[in-house]
Amino acid sequence: MRKRLLLLILLGIMLNPLNAKASDLEVCYEISLFFKLGESCIQYRQLEDGKLEASSTTYTVPPISKIVPFREVGKALIEVYPVRTVKMDLLSENDKYSYSHSYKFLDKGIDYVIQKRHTETGKLKSIKKNFFGKKGFLDPYGATLSLIFNRSEEQQIVKLFLDSKPIILPYRLDGEGTVFLGKETFDCEKVRFKPDYETDKKLQPKGTWHFWIDKSTHILMRMDIGFTIGSARMEVISIKGDRNILKRIYERYYRGMI
Repeated sequence: MRKRLLLLILLGIMLNPLNAKASDLEVCYEISLFFKLGESCIQYRQLEDGKLEASSTTYTVPPISKIVPFREVGKALIEVYPVRTVKMDLLSENDKYSYSHSYKFLDKGIDYVIQKRHTETGKLKSIKKNFFGKKGFLDPYGATLSLIFNRSEEQQIVKLFLDSKPIILPYRLDGEGTVFLGKETFDCEKVRFKPDYETDKKLQPKGTWHFWIDKSTHILMRMDIGFTIGSARMEVISIKGDRNILKRIYERYYRGMI
C-alpha cells in the first residue's frame, strides 16, 4: 500500500506546474468505442525560455473502470522550432501492473529506462535500460506537435520513439471537417496516417487514423483511431485557458510552410 501511495504522489508531482507565470492551455477529450470509455486531458504550457511543456492525464470511467481500471499520466519538455523533444516521462497503471517510462533525447540518440512493477505492492518485476543510437526521433507529444505544425498535402513523415521501438509514420492532409463544441464551430483540416507497427500490449493499432486540427488555433479537436477490436474516437469536450499558444508558435515559425 505504501508503494502504491508513493506512485500516486509521483503522478501528482509530474502534473504539477513548473512555472506559475507561464501561459496555459488545457484541452479535454471524451474517448468512445461504441460507448464512452474514458477521458483524456492534455495541458500545454509555454515556458519563459520558449520551450513548451506538454502533460496529459488519461483514465477510464465507470462502468468500464470497474472492469478495466486504467490511468496514465505523462509529461514532456519540447523545443518548438524545429520540434525536438528534450525529455519525456510516462506513468501508467492498471489493476495488475504499473509501468514507468523515462526518456532523455540527446544529440546522439535516446537514453531510456522502462520499469514494470506490481500495482499493489510496488515490487519491481522488470527493468530495461538502454540507448537508442539514432537522431531525429520524437516522443508522442512532440510527434503530434510536429504533425500539427508541418501538415501538408505532400506526404511527410514523423519519427516516433516509444516502448523502446522506433516508428516511422507517413502522413498527409486528407480533406476537411467540422467539429462542434457547444455553440462553437471549428473548421478543421484532417491529417491521415496509418500506424503500421505492433506493440507489446493486447490492444494493437490498425487501419487509417485521422487527426482533426482546427485551422485557426491549431488545436487537435478530434482523433479517429483504429484498433484490432474496432474504431475509437477522441473528441474535444472542453477547452480552457489560452487558446492561442499553438497559434503563436505556428505564426512565428511555421506560417507559409503549409
